[in-house]
Amino acid sequence: IGDRLFLNVSSMDVYRRCPFSYFAKYGLKLKERKELVFDAPNLGSFFHEVLRALTETMAEARLSWSELAEKGPDLVTRIVSKEMDALEENYFPPEQKEFMARILTENLLLMVKLMAERVTAGDAFYPVRWEASFGPGKELNALTVQLDREGKEIIITGQIDRVDLADGNGKTYFRVI
Repeated sequence: IGDRLFLNVSSMDVYRRCPFSYFAKYGLKLKERKELVFDAPNLGSFFHEVLRALTETMAEARLSWSELAEKGPDLVTRIVSKEMDALEENYFPPEQKEFMARILTENLLLMVKLMAERVTAGDAFYPVRWEASFGPGKELNALTVQLDREGKEIIITGQIDRVDLADGNGKTYFRVI
């Protein structure tokens, strides 16, 4: 193995839950057959992608969370439409795709409204990043744990769902979710 062991947070969780699953996935590199279903994990990934794109758009346009009451509906609608267009054609028939886009937009607008209301009501933290990857060659550095004085280390990689930021008393605070 050498002096450095690269571990991913998700793979460590798989091993913790079931060592055989870890062996099958990471040792044998077996993969599940891909099914075209829009289930809870896919829905969660879709929401995360829309929210990531929204925060990027907000940063580019220099929009604050308090300004989203006015501009949020149009932004979210455009981003959902773009993400729905990027889905494989076989996910939904055209008439169902339009219906799903409307339902997903309504849900995301509610989420964005609630987040904006929290910021406006005085919650010092506001989202600044979604789906932030960390590790070698990623946007954030890996977490490195020294094992001994001979230079052996574990390098932990993964993905952070959300990073919130707050400023107060001349300091910047981060909340990692």
